[in-house]
Amino acid sequence: MCVLARGDRALPKLQTIFLVTSLAIALTVVALTFLLPDVILNATSEDRLVENAQFLFYILAASLQLYISGRLIRGERMRGVFHILLFCLFFFVAMEEISWGQRLFGWRTPSFLWKLNYQREMNIHNIWYGMYSPSNVLLIIFTGVYCFIIPIANHASPRTRELLRRFRLPVLGIDLVSIFFIANLFHAAPMNWAGGIFTVIAISLPITLLLSGRASSFFDRCERPLLQAFSILLVGIFTLAIWLHEPAYDVWVQNVAFESREVLMALGFFAFSIITVRCGLSDVTQQNGPAGF
Repeated sequence: MCVLARGDRALPKLQTIFLVTSLAIALTVVALTFLLPDVILNATSEDRLVENAQFLFYILAASLQLYISGRLIRGERMRGVFHILLFCLFFFVAMEEISWGQRLFGWRTPSFLWKLNYQREMNIHNIWYGMYSPSNVLLIIFTGVYCFIIPIANHASPRTRELLRRFRLPVLGIDLVSIFFIANLFHAAPMNWAGGIFTVIAISLPITLLLSGRASSFFDRCERPLLQAFSILLVGIFTLAIWLHEPAYDVWVQNVAFESREVLMALGFFAFSIITVRCGLSDVTQQNGPAGF
């Protein structure tokens, strides 16, 4: 992310493309859940389209983070280290999605993992599988802090923005936060009453986006905050419709919600990595602030 010169619309357009892409994926999943449930169940099954897309987005994001860290590690060591950590995270998640190549190469699951792993596979994220498994709790904490709290605080508070700039922490742009809200709407809403409350709160994000900071132009006509608001409200409404429609809900909870969230989050991190490179590796903490675009 970076500060753009007046008239340079390349980066806003790129961010909007990723947001529209995530919206298109979300609405396609919702439509298939209602109209062609067998198709979406097949697409979200093990080693099928959605899981392979997750691996692809995460491995591409990891590769870009490694490239970024290599470019920065000598001149801006602290930022370079943060990008190395992101590379490790994205690479780990990518390999976890394919169980570290277990099915591809026919490796046997080690005995200690066989006892602990819910699916008897060679991965960590299925150990003590469930809502409160260690991997799920860590995912919730990381997503909440890194994908929501930090970028929104960076966008809304000059003091926070200055603090993040000092620490050289790579920060998601406020535009990309919408992708992660859409992703988590998919998983949270139909699971339990707490998920329903989260959905209502998440749908209020457009109000935050419309009231925080000044709008940025897209093609000099359409304001991106309005597009963000429309995207989140639309997905939120349709997700609640799934929650209330029993046949669609029965399909939704058969791994469709979880895998759909994962592919949208992978797309969000890939977008973040692409935009960081596209921005010339400039100071990411300046994004969308008073001096930003």
